[in-house]
Amino acid sequence: MSSITAFKIAVPDYKIKRLKQKLALTEFPHEVADVEPWSHGPPLSDIKRLSLYWENGFNWRTVEAKLNELDQYIAKIEVDGYDTYDVHFVHQPSTVKNAIPLLFVHGWPGSFIEVTKILPELIKGGKDFPAFHIVAPSMIDFGFSSASNKVSLGYKINVQTLTVIQKAFNVDQHAEAYHRLMLALGYNEYGEYGNVYFEGKWLMVLFSCSRWRLRLYCRSFLGLELRTGARQSAPCQQRRTC
Repeated sequence: MSSITAFKIAVPDYKIKRLKQKLALTEFPHEVADVEPWSHGPPLSDIKRLSLYWENGFNWRTVEAKLNELDQYIAKIEVDGYDTYDVHFVHQPSTVKNAIPLLFVHGWPGSFIEVTKILPELIKGGKDFPAFHIVAPSMIDFGFSSASNKVSLGYKINVQTLTVIQKAFNVDQHAEAYHRLMLALGYNEYGEYGNVYFEGKWLMVLFSCSRWRLRLYCRSFLGLELRTGARQSAPCQQRRTC
């Protein structure tokens, strides 16, 4: 049985101080003259403005306190053939009868924070949509979850002997970890929602992870929806067929 403990975000003061010191010591490059803004990246003036804001304007403690209003936990999840990992997650059960358990998986770049704005509506439900019990993890290698300490999406190969010297922490391991998290919370059946801001490789990864979970744990899977950051993009939806 997975161990689950309550969690609060508490970034040490020295890390915030060190970040401000790094920002203050930043040496900015020269900007190429007569170049259309944003044609070769962000204008230097915007980078300086953002750096100054992060150094003197942004208040992490205010954000931290707001995030700590969410019910957060750490679960120790064992992944077969790898290790036991600390998986950080938000868990907000609904009070609505027959609410549906929903695994909310963030994209890249992203974090569990993606769920915060819609969380009240998801757990409440509405006239035209159901209520959900929300589980929003920080994926392993992201946020407050453990690092896998593995290469990702492939294998490290000894080129001389053509043997695998390090297994990747791949889509099937991500699929297993969050499936086991749902089971540890008592959700034997659940749906999944995924969100990704960049298409291409990471969309393929998120889709593959979700499809792998559907393939391996079909009896637990109620349905899947993936959305991209592309404008007016239609969601990818799939229902259980087993």
